[in-house]
Amino acid sequence: GKLLGAAFTDALGGWTVLVGVFGMWIVATLGAVLTSSVDLFGHFWLLNSFAYTVTWGAAVQVVGASYGEAERPAQLSKVASASRFGATLGNIFFGQLLSAGMHWR
Repeated sequence: GKLLGAAFTDALGGWTVLVGVFGMWIVATLGAVLTSSVDLFGHFWLLNSFAYTVTWGAAVQVVGASYGEAERPAQLSKVASASRFGATLGNIFFGQLLSAGMHWR
């Protein structure tokens, strides 16, 4: 995913890829929420994971183009921290729901 994402990001630019990634997240989220099929849920989860993988390269390009040399390290740290923080909280929250006996949907 990272190699393919890097190729797309280099060809299309960071902003274009980020907009595409946000679109993929919307499709993946709606699909996962609306489907009753475990197989389709898995496919939407894979689409979400692919979009997440592609995001980093696009975010790095956007930060590189939008901030000066002195600001870039701090901005990259924010992007990396926000990414991991949200994923970790989401995994804990939804894991707790499943552990409490709630249905996967």
